[in-house]
Amino acid sequence: MLCRIERRIVVTHSISLKEYVKILEHNVEESGTLAILFSEVMEEINELRDVKIFAIDVDTRAIEQAGKGIFTESILEDVSPERLAKYFTKKNDQYIISKEIRRMIIFAPHSMLSDPPFGKLDLISCRNVMIYFQPVLQRMLFSIFHSALKKNGYLFLGKSENAGEFHSQ
Repeated sequence: MLCRIERRIVVTHSISLKEYVKILEHNVEESGTLAILFSEVMEEINELRDVKIFAIDVDTRAIEQAGKGIFTESILEDVSPERLAKYFTKKNDQYIISKEIRRMIIFAPHSMLSDPPFGKLDLISCRNVMIYFQPVLQRMLFSIFHSALKKNGYLFLGKSENAGEFHSQ
């Protein structure tokens, strides 16, 4: 999950003065977390925006499962009781994410390497994705990300990843 400082700066910046916020999330399982964070900050700063999170993966089964918005009781380990009460409905032994959050997310099969990139994005989140690629493919992806982001857009990487030589592009 995004740390509090990143959440405050990036989400507030992405929301303020915009009517529409476009995000690309390379981990379909984290798309709900991102949607909840944006929802919380919009409530906190009293500004409503149309946030669209494009949750992509090459694994169509993962997309199908995430698109259902149904979680097992294992989410109790990661979701606070307050967020659970606010954003989920319990049905038997499962938790269903709220329609408000689900409407913020568009699930789609997509390969970062072979499909045309999305464009004019405010944020690309690909935490713990780049570590699986060799440097040649990383360079190619950073170039794609650079062209897909709006000016002053954000790229989220995982703790063990960095843009290194690509940070000035």
